[in-house]
Amino acid sequence: MAKESHYSRITEAETMIKALQEKYPDVFWAVKPDTIIVEGIDNKQRSESAKKKAPFFMKLKTIKGSEKAIFIENNISVRTIIETYWDEWNDWDSERRQAMLSNELVKISPDAGKVNAYDCTGFRVLMDVFGVGWDRTSAKLPNILVTDADFDLDMRPGLDVDYDPEANDEIPEPEDPEESTELNVEVVEVLDADEEEDKPTDNPDSLDFEATDGPSPFDSENTDSQNFDAKDFR
Repeated sequence: MAKESHYSRITEAETMIKALQEKYPDVFWAVKPDTIIVEGIDNKQRSESAKKKAPFFMKLKTIKGSEKAIFIENNISVRTIIETYWDEWNDWDSERRQAMLSNELVKISPDAGKVNAYDCTGFRVLMDVFGVGWDRTSAKLPNILVTDADFDLDMRPGLDVDYDPEANDEIPEPEDPEESTELNVEVVEVLDADEEEDKPTDNPDSLDFEATDGPSPFDSENTDSQNFDAKDFR
């Protein structure tokens, strides 16, 4: 049975959020620091495979529905929770912490309970060289045929797909001529038999059936058959 995660407040992160919003109010215009808490998981660490897939982890959750009702009843002002892992938070320098928090803060929508979707699409390996938004601006781009572009190979798409560069697509072997002949003979014989059956018969006892609009005797009917202590957040 998986161990249940245990959370504790990262007050340093909450102080940083307030500082970011005060310094850049036009960027984080929908952020209300007093309604945000940051929780760190202190009894678990992410697996190496999870870290390889996403080297840096931070997640935002909005309080809504029945949870929001309970918070309001208990005079809890929290409307947004940001989650991370304590061990990773401790490994990050101040710049990384600021960047990670900023990435979560811009998700906060002025429409309570909703989250802004990412507004940037493309390939990271190209953004690293041409810049973000290179395909939507008229900014001068580097000539990668004249200069040596410093592509980050770890950003290439498709790296999670198993690929053997030495493997070649094999052309299937042709069928055995003898087997093909036997197969053709069998098909011809069957066709000939069908043709014999289709020929008109002189037997006066044979019966002809006409299709009607009534139900066929072969038709079948389808039968259808989270615990918390309110005083911690006030």
